[in-house]
Amino acid sequence: MVAAYFISANENTVGDVLGDFKKYTCKQTIKSITAHAAESRKEWMLKIFKEAGNQQFAAQKIEYIHNNPVDDGIVRKVRRIYL
Repeated sequence: MVAAYFISANENTVGDVLGDFKKYTCKQTIKSITAHAAESRKEWMLKIFKEAGNQQFAAQKIEYIHNNPVDDGIVRKVRRIYL
């Protein structure tokens, strides 16, 4: 199924549109996972989606991503960039 709708630049910011897209995509993905009876990874995937909404879980994954180049010896230290 393909869904589309018109986006008015006057009423929505890019952040609003992106947020709505992520919310819709997440809901549809979870709906598809739960509806697919033959999906062998159903429990694991639903657990990951639930944990991804947890701030502590997200912070842990971000920290891992930031430290990965240091752990692999690609760079000497993590440099924090704040936008």
